Amino acid sequence: MYQDCGFRDPSMPLSYNIYPASYWNDVPEDQRISPDSTAKGQFVPECNKFVGSKAMKAYEYQTEELLTTYGLNIYDGAVWMVALSALGERNLVNNYKNNILASTRTCEWNSIEGDAPCKGIMSTGKCTEDCGFCYGSSGDTTMNSPHAWFFKSISEIYAFLGHLDKRCPEKGENFKWNSWTPILGENSWSRLTGVLQTVYLQADRNFAKINEKDLHIAMDYIASLKQMMVPSVGGILYAPYNTYNSETDEGMLISTENQASTLGGLMMLRDILIGKGINKNVLRDTETLIKGLQKYLKDSYDPQKGYFVHGGSYDYTKNNYTSDPHLFAVDCQTWTMSILGSKLIDSWFGQGTALNVWRKTKEIGGYGYNGTHVKGLGFDDNYIKPKNEQIFSGEWTLGAVNMLRIFANEDNGYDKNMLESEISYMLDSIDDELTVFHSINGKKVESVKYANRRYWIPFGWFANPIPSTASTGWYALIDANYNPLYLGGLYKTYDFI
Repeated sequence: MYQDCGFRDPSMPLSYNIYPASYWNDVPEDQRISPDSTAKGQFVPECNKFVGSKAMKAYEYQTEELLTTYGLNIYDGAVWMVALSALGERNLVNNYKNNILASTRTCEWNSIEGDAPCKGIMSTGKCTEDCGFCYGSSGDTTMNSPHAWFFKSISEIYAFLGHLDKRCPEKGENFKWNSWTPILGENSWSRLTGVLQTVYLQADRNFAKINEKDLHIAMDYIASLKQMMVPSVGGILYAPYNTYNSETDEGMLISTENQASTLGGLMMLRDILIGKGINKNVLRDTETLIKGLQKYLKDSYDPQKGYFVHGGSYDYTKNNYTSDPHLFAVDCQTWTMSILGSKLIDSWFGQGTALNVWRKTKEIGGYGYNGTHVKGLGFDDNYIKPKNEQIFSGEWTLGAVNMLRIFANEDNGYDKNMLESEISYMLDSIDDELTVFHSINGKKVESVKYANRRYWIPFGWFANPIPSTASTGWYALIDANYNPLYLGGLYKTYDFI
C-alpha cells in the first residue's frame, strides 16, 4: 500500500486497499453520487468550456475513486503510526514522520501545508479569487510554515497519469488532485497523538530520552491553535476560513469530536513538557487551550437530548456561536467520553450520565441493537434505517470498545461484567462481519473493513466496504491493549487542570 517515489524509501501508507479490485466499477450508478452533491452544469476554466451535469457527476465520482485509492487521510496515518509503534515497528513509522510530516512534502507535492496567504474571507465578499487560507477566530491571519495546518488528505501523486479528467477528456489532460482542506481533527491526530505516542514509545516511555527536536511537529502546532480558538466558546474552529466543502465555508464551524481529539493530544504534549521540564511558554499556551476545550466539551452536553451535540457554527462578526442540534454523531459520544472519562462526566451531570449517553448512542447509532448489547455502531442515525440497511463501521465501533475498556477501569460504580460482555459481543461481530482476508503486493493479510456497505455519511464523505487502515489500526491497538488516546496506552483518563 505504498506509492514508489523513486528518490527515497516508501514513506506514506494509504488509507484503503481497494478489495475487490473491481470495487469502483461494481458500485451501482445510483449510488455513485452523494445526495448532497452540487455537481451541475457549469463553466470549467480548466476545460475552457461549459461542462454539463453528467460530466460533472462523472468527475465527482472520479475524484472519490482516485483520492480514496491513492490518498492518505492524515488521521488514518496517525492511527497507523500509533498501532505500529505499539507493536514495536520503528522504521516505517520514522520514514513517514520524517519524510512526510517533518519535511511537509510528498513525492509530487512541494508542500502539504495550507499556508497560502490570506487575502480576505470569500463569504464576506472581501475576496473573490485566490483568497488563501485565513486563520484566526476573526479570519485575518496568514499562518506560515511550520505553523500552518496540514491538508486533511495527502498523496504522493498530484497528476494521475493515465486517468483523463472526465470533465473534458478530449483535451487529453490528466486528473489532478483537487482536495485542499486543512482540518483541525486530522491535524491534532497527526501532529499531536500520532507523533507524541511514537516518540514516547521509541524513548522507552522515558521523558528524559525524548529528543526535543522530535517534538517540534507538535509544538509548532500550538501557535495556530491559539489563533483558531474562540475564547468566548472555548472551542477551536474546524478549519481556516476559505476552506470549502461544496458551498459551505468550514472555517465557520466548530466540531465536538475535533475538540475531543485535540484535547487528548494536548494532554499528551503537556505530560511530555512537564516530564522534560522544557518550553514553559509552550506549556502555558497548551494549558490555556486545555482549559478552553474542557469548557467547550462540558457545554456541548445537551441534557434534554442526553448526549453531546456534534458541533455548531460561529459568526465572528457578532462573536456568536450557535449549536446545531440536528445531527447526531457517534464519535462525538465515544471519543469525548474516552477523553473525559465517566467519572468526570458523572461529576458534572450526575451519577450514571456517561453510561446513559452510551445507552443513547446504542439506541440511535447502534447496529443490531437488542436492548442491551449492540453488534456495532454506525455513524449517525441508524435506528431510522431498516435493519438490513443499518451501517456497521469497523473504526467507529472499535472507538466504542476503547471507551468501554476505559469505563471498565474506572471507579465509577458501573457493572464491569456487563461492560466486558458488551466489548466481547462487538469484537465477535467485527470478526464475523467486517474482517476480510486478501493480498497486498502478494502478501496474505487480514484487514477490517471501514463499513459493511456503501453509505453517504452526512458529515461529508462516503463510507465504503473495503479494507481500511484506520479500522485495522484500531483493531491492532485493541488487540495490543493500547489506548491511543492516552500517552503510553493505558485505559485511563487524565487528571484535568
